[in-house]
Amino acid sequence: MAKSQQLFDRLKQKSCYEKFIKANPEAYLYAIFAMFSTEEKEGDKMQFDFLVEKNNRVAIAEYPFEEVKVSLQEINPKPKKLELSEINLDIEDIPEEVKKIQKEKKDKTNITKTIAILKDGAWDLNCLTATVDILKIKIDAKTKECLNFKKESLMNFIQFKKVKKD
Repeated sequence: MAKSQQLFDRLKQKSCYEKFIKANPEAYLYAIFAMFSTEEKEGDKMQFDFLVEKNNRVAIAEYPFEEVKVSLQEINPKPKKLELSEINLDIEDIPEEVKKIQKEKKDKTNITKTIAILKDGAWDLNCLTATVDILKIKIDAKTKECLNFKKESLMNFIQFKKVKKD
């Protein structure tokens, strides 16, 4: 996966972005969403999220950036602008950083899929492991400091209900 700034520069060259910014000059980048697998590259996803200030709507540009979709979803409170120049932990560095954190926390599970959201200067990561656990990790994107680490079993999120047969 490429660096966020390089991908953002690629998006800026697309006619769909030019049209979007022309129609919404006050819009700004506030988040990056990515989903990737450790083993295969199929199904990797990357998107930039913008705030359209005039109506507090979310606009999404998903790689390979063929369009910028303005959703009906409103966003409150108003998110902070994301400055890519202030990011020291980029998307391509996340797997290695997570391995370091796992080593510090003495966690030996094998991560298969990661959902990463960069917003408000921090990466929120949800990592699915081969043993069907979820690692929830929050990392400061500037300092690379692990702000939170929590391991949970996926079974905690699944409920089984008995159904009475008549």
